[in-house]
Parts: sequence; structure tokens; C-alpha cells
Amino acid sequence: MIHSMTAYGRAEDSNNNNSISCEIRSVNHRYLELSIRLPEELRPIEQKIREHISDKLKRGKIDCNIRIEQHNVHNETLSINEDLLKKVIELAEKTNIDLTASSPLNALDLLRWPGVLEKNILDPETINKPLLKLIDQALDIVIDTRLREGLKIKKMLTERCVKIKKIVDDIRGKMPIILKNLREKLIERAQE
Repeated sequence: MIHSMTAYGRAEDSNNNNSISCEIRSVNHRYLELSIRLPEELRPIEQKIREHISDKLKRGKIDCNIRIEQHNVHNETLSINEDLLKKVIELAEKTNIDLTASSPLNALDLLRWPGVLEKNILDPETINKPLLKLIDQALDIVIDTRLREGLKIKKMLTERCVKIKKIVDDIRGKMPIILKNLREKLIERAQE
């Protein structure tokens, strides 16, 4: 069965907490080359996603793009990384002792420090099953598209083969006449 290498599949799912979308693009490539773009909080399950896709697709340059949009971000709970906050304050006080002209840090400066303010992050293990199901849906679309495109390619190649065979048959039918004419021309040249 002929399969095309070029395909696109997209699947989306939404619940009260978030919306997830998965886009998979495939183009021709001799081997499987898999590129996955996903939110940072899903990095722990990237290998599972990679294995899941490579179980179904064996060839092609595959681009997989996973997006998550969290709903109710205004209700998001924030927490303070107290260990980091203490270290920042400690270092700020030490720096203030060393520098006479420095201004002390205020609370807003401390909260702006990278990593001090933590928001609720997505648990990769919680989202694992629904995400793999969504990837399966996108993969099914890609596989179906590859199959349909493959059938079109097969039809086009078959039509061309039929045309080529007809041309070859026409030439074979005319070969005796062509050979006779060629033989006569060669005899004429030889006699001159």
C-alpha cells in the first residue's frame, strides 16, 4: 500500500480548567525525525509523547506542536518560594552593607525576582492520559490523510503506467515498418 509522507492533523479538547490542542505535520524524510514543541511544564512527559508518536509513525519529518491554554487564570493561586525569598533578602542585606549608596529592596522588587512568586503549574501526570488520547486523534487524522494521498498517488502512477504501456505497444506495433524503412535507407546509402 502506498502512503504519502505529507499530511496534517489537528485535535483539540477543552474542559473547565484548560484547552489543549495538538497539531502534527508530516513531510517526506528517509527516516523518522521527530520535533516536539510543548509547554515547559510538560517536559517531564516528553519522552512518553515521543515514544507514543514513533509507535504509530515510522518515517517522515514530523513536527508536533502541543498548546495548553489555562482557563480561570484570574482565580489562579500563587505561592511564595520562601527559601528563595530568604536567600534574596540575605544577599540584598549583605550587598547593602557593602554599598553605601544602594537603595533597599521593597516587597514588589522581591516578588518580581525570578522564581520567588510561583503559580499553580500543570501536573504532567494528571494531563498525560487526555493528552495521549488527543495525540492519538491527531495521529489518526495524519495516518488517514497519508493513506488517502497515497491512493491518489497510486491512481496517478497507474494512469501514467497505462499511458506508457500504450505508447510502448504502439511503438512495438510500428516496429516492423520502422525496421523495414530503416533497412531500405541503409541499403540505399550502401549502394551510393
